[in-house]
Amino acid sequence: PIIVLKGGKSEETRKAAASHTGSLAGSARVYDAVFKQAGIIQADDLLDLFNIAKLMEQEPLPKGNRVQIITNGGGFGIVAADQIISNGLKLAKPSKKTLEKIRAYIPQITSENPMDLLGDATAFRYKKAISELVIDPNVDILLVLALFNLPTLQEKNLWVMKKAKKTTNKPIIVCSIGSDYTERYLKKIEKAGFTTFEYPGLAARALKEMATYAKFLKSN
Repeated sequence: PIIVLKGGKSEETRKAAASHTGSLAGSARVYDAVFKQAGIIQADDLLDLFNIAKLMEQEPLPKGNRVQIITNGGGFGIVAADQIISNGLKLAKPSKKTLEKIRAYIPQITSENPMDLLGDATAFRYKKAISELVIDPNVDILLVLALFNLPTLQEKNLWVMKKAKKTTNKPIIVCSIGSDYTERYLKKIEKAGFTTFEYPGLAARALKEMATYAKFLKSN
């Protein structure tokens, strides 16, 4: 994919750009239309550019835009769900069979998406939820939210996710915020081949562009 960061979207900045690039400066609407027609991804800023590039490099393209959220923090999951929806993605609806299998091991679960494994969630709960959701045909993307500063969530969770990653061609994204320990743990997860984000909004924004690009390839 080609990812572009183009300045000069406002009248003021177009004038500034024209003084440097001359005829290359033009209507933002024209560029938007051309980029869309050619399947070129347009980043909003430098952080967005690097986030999209990171995601596209490390994860397989999804078959659709249905995102399943797993979390051990209810509020964290709700915020992520809002970001998913506001970016034009859809919340996945796991099948009845999938939910029955998960609840057989984790009867405490009440919400389906975001699926809240509760604050005392262990690596075992993540293992059961991830292993079933990742093979559900109603799920295109898995967004795993984990608050690693909670005492019940140990480093075993990394190996749980690594095993799931080997069995699927769906993107599995990890998102977490917290202390210095969380930052160190996220680096370990990145070394294991996962794309990580500190904030759900950044993940949702990059996933939007990834899903849009995958749809473009299907139709061209």
